Amino acid sequence: MNKDKKQIYKHGKKQEQISDLFQKGFRPFLWIAAIAFLAYLPTLWFGYSPLDDFTLIVKRLDWLKDIRHFPDIFTKGIFFAEDAKVPDYYRPLLTVTFMIDVLIGKGSPVICHLTNVLIHMAATCLCFSFLNHLIENRKLSFLFTLLFAVHPILTHAVAWIPGRNDSLMAVFIFSSAIFYLKYLKIGSIKILLLSGLMYLAALFTKENAIIFLPLVAFLDLVVTGRINIRKLIIPFFMFSILTIAWWIIRAKVVMAVPYAAQLQKPGLYLGLLAPMLIFLQKSFLPVQQSVFSNVTDTSLIPSLIVLAFLIFVIVRYGFRNKRLVWFGIAWYFLFLLIPTMHALFNGLSDIHFEHRLYIPLAGLLIAVSQVNLPYKKYFYVFLIIISAFFVKTLVRSSVYEDSYSFAIAAVNESPNLANVYNIRGNEFNNLGRFNEAIADYSHGLKL
Repeated sequence: MNKDKKQIYKHGKKQEQISDLFQKGFRPFLWIAAIAFLAYLPTLWFGYSPLDDFTLIVKRLDWLKDIRHFPDIFTKGIFFAEDAKVPDYYRPLLTVTFMIDVLIGKGSPVICHLTNVLIHMAATCLCFSFLNHLIENRKLSFLFTLLFAVHPILTHAVAWIPGRNDSLMAVFIFSSAIFYLKYLKIGSIKILLLSGLMYLAALFTKENAIIFLPLVAFLDLVVTGRINIRKLIIPFFMFSILTIAWWIIRAKVVMAVPYAAQLQKPGLYLGLLAPMLIFLQKSFLPVQQSVFSNVTDTSLIPSLIVLAFLIFVIVRYGFRNKRLVWFGIAWYFLFLLIPTMHALFNGLSDIHFEHRLYIPLAGLLIAVSQVNLPYKKYFYVFLIIISAFFVKTLVRSSVYEDSYSFAIAAVNESPNLANVYNIRGNEFNNLGRFNEAIADYSHGLKL
């Protein structure tokens, strides 16, 4: 018996030492940042893609090199639309990052890709802190954050330079959420103001950040078990004022899409079903990935399989903290709602880019973490999945190596989209392969 006790003690001590290696102090952040960096290390030598990179960076190099244009960034839409009747996006902080890249790298794509990787590392570390504040389980938060760091579905947000729009917004949204959770615990107005500042920065990065406003009340419910109206008055007032101020500034710079009229479109909500199912499938099973992810070229069979599997797991195991589950689900679908509806409004009902899953994925991880599974028992399964995702991300990122590899992948993955043939045709034209270019242009016109 004494020998057995000694063996159990030694085994337990060894597990504790291994746990300390990954979990103690700031070590989780170092491991997470290192793994996120390694997953996207090859992208540092990639070039520009033909999707927005040239419009937002290459064609504006001289403009971005001139620091005197910095104030102008906040008075223009992201595409510099001169016609006031043409809708544009107000994302000045994204353009600020492009200006910094150009000032440092003189237009080199290496600096642009390095910035993308650094932003992803920062967002991933903040994701760990966010999950840990909510789940209150350091080991579980660490494992789920590793999944986030190497998840192949986020490749479009990291390997594609303009995809940083969502990862940069995540940095600010996760920061705002962390500060707000701290405010709920200690009641410091300074902490609340920091949360508001991060929220405002997120709004100036991408308009989807507005979804955080209704989630504020949900966070209070998650932490305290009830919504305290009196306690919510000050933060909700602050977030509302910041949102109104941003909306007024934005309205003076860009033309907004007439959402109210669009919401009355027949079949709109039914049209959301297919892309939402595909997003859900790719979040759990990252197959059928595409640089131009669309409904027509994506089979719904994997989505239905994933949905059936989720129903089985939920019925079989149930949940621990249902408040966290509902919060995670709300976070996931609400952050997907605006870009998905926007695509439907603008005649892009078939195209739903994968980088839009960057922030929503964190919500899904929160919900999944509450499934009543013996996660300790499945620790090695976790490691296998993380390793598989790591390899898949390395392989997937090669699609973004240059404009030619991007164009080839676009046609192979989305053969029913007209625009992808125009993109590949341009690449063939640049290479002097004129017959192939003409064939692509002609096929695009037929579609």
